[in-house]
Amino acid sequence: MFWAAFNDVAQRVLTLNKSEQRGKMRELMDRLGQDGGGAVLDFGCGTGLFATTLAERYARYVGYDPDERVIRYARRLYAPLVFTHDRDQVRRHAPYACVVANCCFHHIPDPSAADALDFIGRMLSPDGRLLVIDVVAAGDGVKRSPIHRVFGIIERGERVRQHEENRQLLAEHVDVLQADVVRTHLFSVRPSPLYNNLGVYLCRPRTALPASARV
Repeated sequence: MFWAAFNDVAQRVLTLNKSEQRGKMRELMDRLGQDGGGAVLDFGCGTGLFATTLAERYARYVGYDPDERVIRYARRLYAPLVFTHDRDQVRRHAPYACVVANCCFHHIPDPSAADALDFIGRMLSPDGRLLVIDVVAAGDGVKRSPIHRVFGIIERGERVRQHEENRQLLAEHVDVLQADVVRTHLFSVRPSPLYNNLGVYLCRPRTALPASARV
């Protein structure tokens, strides 16, 4: 529990308590154009920093993370929202009108990322949407500030991908409707951002699977 609490506080400090990201998340939810009546899956939810932001938009919220430590912490912090590290429980709440994967895929190596995307595709309703937000690796020749390099060490993850790599990975499993690179941190400046840029990818299921295959 101590590790989960430390992780939660560290993320809030490093990103100004996530206030800016929560505002951006609400803007992205508005752009989805969904009425919010269905369920939302927060894939890779961690300690639940965006749980209430997503729960205010949908009738049912489910937060999933394979790390049981952060799930136990999130359950205490955001009761009575549903948090689980068990994919079977995620399936029981399917289908989902929206799946949000916020800054988690750069922690997942390619083979496991493909498995995760296949799983997500089966959890989505036929008209559902997948929103992926993730760290984008700085390209070759990009000048980086010392603070940016430190942040890169902190957020290096298992597999920080270039923007095009992210898009290609997603395109192998879902239809990518929109792919953008944004700079969200208020201290970022051109041409030397202090923090990594973020890729924002709006996707939909490639095919409508029968109900028996989806779960």
